Amino acid sequence: MSLNFEEIAKQMARSPQVLEATRKKAEDVRDAMELRWPDVNKIPESQREHLRKDSDHTILITESTGTDRPTHVVTVRHPGAVAKQAQTGFASRAVKDVS
Repeated sequence: MSLNFEEIAKQMARSPQVLEATRKKAEDVRDAMELRWPDVNKIPESQREHLRKDSDHTILITESTGTDRPTHVVTVRHPGAVAKQAQTGFASRAVKDVS
């Protein structure tokens, strides 16, 4: 009898504990980004209207369903995010803080 390690890995990846752990890590990254850029959620109301999901946070966490791996995508939906990253590196530094 042999074990199907690929199927075992897929089952483990779909477990609630693993999904919760990846979600928690994504939230840690979002929190670190907000610490490095405290004004990230301050945008004009005209811009806020375009935030369809979770209009309170400009940093959105989405569960990715395109792979077998448990993945959460952290998206910064702020009009000045590219400029802020270029000036201060807030996103890459936040990821380093959490890693």
